[in-house]
Amino acid sequence: MRLEVVGVRDVIGRLAGARVWRHPATVTVALSLLPVILLVVDVLTPEDIRFGALMVAAPALAAIFCSPTGVLVVIAVTLPCVVSASAANGILDSANFPVQLGTIALISVAALAASAVRMRRERELARSRWVAQVTQRVLLHPLPRRVGPFDVASLYLAADEEAAIGGDLYAVARCGSSARILLGDVQGKGLAALEMVSYVLNDFRHSVRHGSPLPEVVRELETSFREEMRDLCEAAGTAPGPGAARDAGKVAGAPYGTDVVVGAGFPYDADAIPSAGSPPGEESFVTAVVVELPDDGPMRLANLGHPPPLLLQDGTVRALEPKVPVPPLGLADLNGGDVVVEEADFPPGATLLLYTDGVTEARGPSGDFYPLADRLRRWTALPPNALLTAVHADLRRYVGGARLTDDVAMVAVRRSPTAVATALDTGPEALTDALLED
Repeated sequence: MRLEVVGVRDVIGRLAGARVWRHPATVTVALSLLPVILLVVDVLTPEDIRFGALMVAAPALAAIFCSPTGVLVVIAVTLPCVVSASAANGILDSANFPVQLGTIALISVAALAASAVRMRRERELARSRWVAQVTQRVLLHPLPRRVGPFDVASLYLAADEEAAIGGDLYAVARCGSSARILLGDVQGKGLAALEMVSYVLNDFRHSVRHGSPLPEVVRELETSFREEMRDLCEAAGTAPGPGAARDAGKVAGAPYGTDVVVGAGFPYDADAIPSAGSPPGEESFVTAVVVELPDDGPMRLANLGHPPPLLLQDGTVRALEPKVPVPPLGLADLNGGDVVVEEADFPPGATLLLYTDGVTEARGPSGDFYPLADRLRRWTALPPNALLTAVHADLRRYVGGARLTDDVAMVAVRRSPTAVATALDTGPEALTDALLED
């Protein structure tokens, strides 16, 4: 008996999820049948029970789900049904019938107008999303599946679903006999953050193409970003005072060098500024991790106020916490502009996972943060693509179908067991970067 119940539920679930029920023509037919069904019921029931007045629901619902043409079809079916129901109930000669008919006609006209307005808004939204997607494809390119001896995979989920673009970014570059990786989180999200994303990626591209050493790459990113923000403020006439960067650091979490912790355990939160949704200014900043992966040997990392990368190997997960905290891009004056580059082992077969705080700050129904490191222990043997797929599915289950409140970006890099570069590798011009939607 239980198997039969389960089978029925499965059939009902498949029918409910079928695309045919979401087709505009199907909806139009269903709403057109509504007044016909009400007419049949009205004729079969006693005269003191009348269903004719309910027929007005058909055009009203059509305004929500149908095109103007569909609304006209529903109206064309509804009005004769109303007249037929009135005739069956003997109220065609009553003084109230013209009022009833006029009411339905007025509602029908309003439904037609509402449908036209809704369709126009939907077309405008579709055009806006199309423009955002085209902008994304022009500015940002997909990551390669392999860079030298490294397998690469990426995942991006924008919190601003209407814009389909967020404030997280990542890039991968081949530079000589090493790979360069950048993953960052700009202040704010959505379209307002896209300009800062373009600045950082273009600066990273320029530095890698010139083969700059890793410390110099960080300095160039900082200098270029500050200059871009300063020019933007001057053009807008909103340049803040000389202490704005320091004040931004205090608002975001704490002055550099203190033990105050924000969010998931980092002194800077890219979305903590009250004006995070406003246009970028000179107080803007970007948390980032810049990694250099030689074809053979330890990796080098520069962590700029970002969540620490995770190293996965043989069932263990190790957070590569920076020994010396460094402020984000745009706030380098908080530590005098010093660049700190640290080394860490990256053995063959290991996987490096870079991520933004949108992952670790995702909350479950109980309000707890997503335990990324704990969940990763069962997936350390997975290749990068499968690893990100598993994390994505698990993250969705953890939040219980709720909408993500922050952008999510992840890049997984696995060193091949035999760390040998392929013949497909080229020089520093072989640069690709990406900011992808789910």
